[in-house]
Amino acid sequence: MILNGQTSMWAAAKTKLLTYATKAQSIARGLLNKVVKLGNSLLDVGKLAIVRAKQIAITAATKAWALAQGVWNAVMKFGRGLLDAGKLVLYHAKQIAIAAATKAWTAAQWLWNAAMNANPIGLIIAGIAGLVAAGYY
Repeated sequence: MILNGQTSMWAAAKTKLLTYATKAQSIARGLLNKVVKLGNSLLDVGKLAIVRAKQIAITAATKAWALAQGVWNAVMKFGRGLLDAGKLVLYHAKQIAIAAATKAWTAAQWLWNAAMNANPIGLIIAGIAGLVAAGYY
């Protein structure tokens, strides 16, 4: 009977230990669930921080692009102004060249006319034209 009493004492101790172990396991599982939940919350916060960092980077890149585009437009406008000024200079130079060519052509024509009038046939024709004009008056 002593053996039987010891067995029941061991069974009772075993039952108590199992009860404590079950309670400890339940507490540990509850702690694990809370830690997992906290980890997921931290992960969500990390994801939000990454999304916000992406937004900030995209905004900065967009502003830099807009600034670069504004500088490009200003440089192109300035370049077009220089091109227009260059076109005016070239047009003026072309006008000067045409005027010089016209004066040279006029001088060559005067020389040609003088040479033709100095020719004896030209002098005879000029004399006849002068007689006809005098007779007409």
